[in-house]
Amino acid sequence: MLQAQKVRLTDYLDERSAYLTQFAEEANADENHDRLKEITKWFCSAILVEIEKNDNKVADIEGQMEKDRYEGMFFKNLGQKAPENHLPSFNGRLGIAIANSFISSSPDWRKVVFLGAILAGLINQLSYEQRLTLDIERVEKEQTDREK
Repeated sequence: MLQAQKVRLTDYLDERSAYLTQFAEEANADENHDRLKEITKWFCSAILVEIEKNDNKVADIEGQMEKDRYEGMFFKNLGQKAPENHLPSFNGRLGIAIANSFISSSPDWRKVVFLGAILAGLINQLSYEQRLTLDIERVEKEQTDREK
C-alpha cells in the first residue's frame, strides 16, 4: 500500500513537472518570468504540503500496523517482548498439577479434566503466537530485503 502511494505521488509529480515544462516552453521568458516564478513557488509549496500529508498517513499506517501486530496474542500489553516466554511456564505448572492429581491416592477426575482443558487451550495459544511471531519476522525480513 505504501508503494502504491509512492507511485501515485511520483506520477503526480511527473505530470505536474511536464505541465510546468510545457508552460515554460510556451511562455516568453521576458514577459512571463515573474509569473513563472510565482507559479513555481506555488507548485513547490503544494507539493510539500502533499508530501507532508502522505508522510503523516504513512506514519499513521505504520503505527496501526505496530499495534495490530500483536492482536490476538494472549499478552498484548507486552508489545515488543516475546509473549511466548510466559506460556511455557504456565504449561509446565499445569502439567505438574495434572501429574500431582494422578499421583494422589484418589484422583479427582473433574479437576484433571478441567486442568487438561486449560492446558490444551494454552498449548494452542502458544502454537498460535509462535506461528504469528514467525510470520511477522518473515515479513519484516522480506521488507528489509526489498529495501536493500
